[in-house]
Amino acid sequence: MIKYEQMQSLFAFLKVPNNLLKHWSDCVGWEITEGLHRVVLIAIKKVIIASSFLYIFVDEMIIVDNQSWICIHCYVVVGWKRMPILLTLEHLVKGGATTDIKNVI
Repeated sequence: MIKYEQMQSLFAFLKVPNNLLKHWSDCVGWEITEGLHRVVLIAIKKVIIASSFLYIFVDEMIIVDNQSWICIHCYVVVGWKRMPILLTLEHLVKGGATTDIKNVI
């Protein structure tokens, strides 16, 4: 997400249409993000309800700088087509022990 407060002067210089002159803050960007998140969750729920099959896949990975992450995908089958849905991507602060993974799930 870009920093809206820092971009206001650039947008004003470029004469971007519908550029807000008042109430310009990062809070506006987060409200838009929360609204989009709600729309995506509603769409995901509709797809899962309409699916014939559901498969949940959990994968723990270690990236180059030795940080552990866990990725949880949900695969659904709708109309004989497999659709992947990313449920979460979490950073494992304490490492990849079984109890830590269980707590994230």
